[in-house]
Amino acid sequence: MSKGPEALVRDEVRALKAYHVPPAEGLVKLDAMENPYTLPPELAAELGERLRRVAVNRYPDPAAPRLHARIREAMGIPGQLGVMLGNGSDELLQMISLALAKPGAVALGVDPSFVMYRMSAIAAGMRYEAVPLRPDFSLDEEALLAAIRRHRPALTWLAYPNNPTGNLFPREAILASWTLLRGSSWWTRPTTPFPGVRRSCRRSAGIRTCCSSAPFPSWGSRACGSVSRSGRATGWRSWKSCACRTT
Repeated sequence: MSKGPEALVRDEVRALKAYHVPPAEGLVKLDAMENPYTLPPELAAELGERLRRVAVNRYPDPAAPRLHARIREAMGIPGQLGVMLGNGSDELLQMISLALAKPGAVALGVDPSFVMYRMSAIAAGMRYEAVPLRPDFSLDEEALLAAIRRHRPALTWLAYPNNPTGNLFPREAILASWTLLRGSSWWTRPTTPFPGVRRSCRRSAGIRTCCSSAPFPSWGSRACGSVSRSGRATGWRSWKSCACRTT
């Protein structure tokens, strides 16, 4: 007798709903943080010529040393930080969640925030706990610190700026959370799509997200951000994740 999904699929996975992306035809599309400008014609032509010479019949170099070097150069990533590339943010979120999903492990975030934090954690077998934001979408620092003490999360996500609310959480609150999480894993995901926006957010927060002037947090800290969006190429789905090499 064959078993149905109720018997084979975990209850918490069956309870998940698909990440819905509504059609944007006829609308001014601002929700996905896409660069509104297409590639300049000269650059598009050069790109087409280069792609023509790519050996698509072969597997690419899995280490991609030249790509890593160019990303470090373009984004000012210090040599003491390791770089991991992923096919969009979802792949990196999934890899991090799977790596930390020991039995009983908890992932922590705020609500509302990026829906894939919760989905990635649950799919990996982690319990997900969310700290509600205040009615004005500001961070409830006391509630966040209390949740860290209560759950001792293996994985904590803070989008910066927050997605979908777009606001920046106070530098002091984030650093207080880092201090409390010392000895466990901490992961933060900047979500700014364009270079100018990213620089202004770094200045206002004073927190290192791969290449600002403030100290990068201790072991267990990781910063994720888009590579393709900043180059008008969101469709390439290229994301980077940076961390101290011991992480």
